[in-house]
Amino acid sequence: MIYKNTYLTFEAITSGTFSFSTNNIQYSTNNGSSWTTLTAGSSTPTVAAGNKIMWKQTGLTPTSSSGIGTFSSTGNFNISGNVMSLHYGDDFASQTSLSGKNYAFKSLFKNCTGLVSAESLTIPALTLSNNCYYEMFISCTSLTTAPKILPAITLTYECYRVMFQDCSSLTTAPLLPATTLAENCYRNMFTACVSLSNLPTLPAQTLATGCYKGMFSYCYAITKVPSNYLPALTLADSCYYEMFKMCTALKKSPILRAPTMDIECYYRMFYYCTSLEYIACLATNPDEYNTDGWAREVSTVGKFIQNSSSWSSGESGIPYDWDSISYDDDLVYDMALSIGTDNIDYNASTTISNDVETVYYGYIDDVTDSTTFITNPTGIITIT
Repeated sequence: MIYKNTYLTFEAITSGTFSFSTNNIQYSTNNGSSWTTLTAGSSTPTVAAGNKIMWKQTGLTPTSSSGIGTFSSTGNFNISGNVMSLHYGDDFASQTSLSGKNYAFKSLFKNCTGLVSAESLTIPALTLSNNCYYEMFISCTSLTTAPKILPAITLTYECYRVMFQDCSSLTTAPLLPATTLAENCYRNMFTACVSLSNLPTLPAQTLATGCYKGMFSYCYAITKVPSNYLPALTLADSCYYEMFKMCTALKKSPILRAPTMDIECYYRMFYYCTSLEYIACLATNPDEYNTDGWAREVSTVGKFIQNSSSWSSGESGIPYDWDSISYDDDLVYDMALSIGTDNIDYNASTTISNDVETVYYGYIDDVTDSTTFITNPTGIITIT
């Protein structure tokens, strides 16, 4: 089913009421035949289990303190439809820009513990604004499934910061096809998502300051990362800062291929990853300042692939008692294969044998069976 032409919709799993803070908003309980204004902070009539309620509004001005407002509920529910109906009213279906709308959806479902699934939610914006999804789902502790894709190719300052932080039931993450990053764009996006095990692809090859800072910290269920998961050869200040901190089940790192480190680029990247037993870092300018504490409290036995003889031993270098192995293309390839078969070559088409989505300028069509996932710099993502 295609949801881009449907108003933002909640389907009640258990009966309950809904409210919206900060601003008045319109709702419909009869599939859009008529609309009623809900005064900010007041509640809707009870929506019975299995019934739906639609939402729209126009002209709302987001603020740094509360965005356009926050939903709350007294029952459990799933969401579907196009979130743009909250900004563009009836004219939402063709909208793909959040330009000039900083904090557009900040805190929209913050602490909404009744929200269970956002799998059918369409978030079609290709042009973003600063902090546009900041805290959008933070502390939605019952949320199990995120929207299938966040289709923007070019990101903005802190656009996804803490978007899903503390979503302790979240098991799947959206596709993240962006190739142009921005400062802190993914910062702490999935921090403390303790049930998350399947990671989104991250194809960007040129990074930005703090872009992945703390992105998966405290994600205890992550056991492996595809070997070419982080393909960038050009780094940035603090780009991987605490990215996998306290991922206590993670056993092997991706291959860190960048030849040159940047300021604090790997700072505490694997801090307290107590199961980690394999690191491959091909930097030729190792510096303890840039790797400070990155291997603190990792496994007592492991392998370290290096491309420089200048590494020191310890929690900021090669962990004590680990085997140190000189870099070799064939060796790294063999080690990559041992991580798993879900590796993706970001420079070529890749066959993915599972259900995925086709996205063309934010519009979603279902595709099944074996497919090919392609990205290109025009902002179009296709699966054929």
